[in-house]
This record gives sequence, C-alpha cells and structure tokens, in this order.
Amino acid sequence: MHLIFTIIGSIVSGWFYGFSWIKIQEGLNNHYLDDYEKEALYKRSILVSFVLGLVFYFIGW
Repeated sequence: MHLIFTIIGSIVSGWFYGFSWIKIQEGLNNHYLDDYEKEALYKRSILVSFVLGLVFYFIGW
C-alpha cells in the first residue's frame, strides 16, 4: 500500500515540478512554449520524479 502512495505522490509532484518549470521558462524568456515542448517537459519531470520516488522507497528513506 505504501508503494502505491509513493507512485501516486511522485507522479503528482512530477506534474507540479513540470508545471512550475514551464512557468519559470515562459516568464524568464518572455516567450510561450509550444505544446510539444510542454509535453516533453511534463513527461521528463514526471519520469524523473517517479524514478526518484522509487529509489527513495527501496532504500527506505
């Protein structure tokens, strides 16, 4: 059960990381990202957060 919460939490936090990163990039460059760039950032941030969540789960931290 704890693994399920870890997976769901890492996906949600990855989405928030991607959302904030997109807003930072758009604000700094004063230019809006295309849809495929946003999609790639969301996928990358969710994947990284998911992997980190699993690593921390299995090392018991």
